[in-house]
Amino acid sequence: MEADLVSLKLDAIREDLWRMINRPHKDLRLKAVLEGIERFSEEFKGAIISETMLIDGIDYGDEFKEIVEFLGNLKRLDKAYIAIPTRLPAEEWVRPAKEETINPAFQAFSEKLGAGRVE
Repeated sequence: MEADLVSLKLDAIREDLWRMINRPHKDLRLKAVLEGIERFSEEFKGAIISETMLIDGIDYGDEFKEIVEFLGNLKRLDKAYIAIPTRLPAEEWVRPAKEETINPAFQAFSEKLGAGRVE
């Protein structure tokens, strides 16, 4: 709570997609993680930023809308970053998302959060 800035990583809202992308410990549950993020955002006084990593070949469907809905409901969020993998990933199948995935994500994030808060 004494930090000046905290970066939250949120790549998915669907449990199955979160498990595929982030490979969390089997005992972790996304719902509990999201609830923790919400509670943290209510108490933390410093800057909060988020990062959403986009991967090629993923059917995101309505995932962008769900992610930005969650982020938009946080009590505090200063900036949302949309990213792609730039380093060698742990999994061979992971590739950077293409423009046709990145652009709709940017548009969805900008609509909900405001263009000045999305990079």
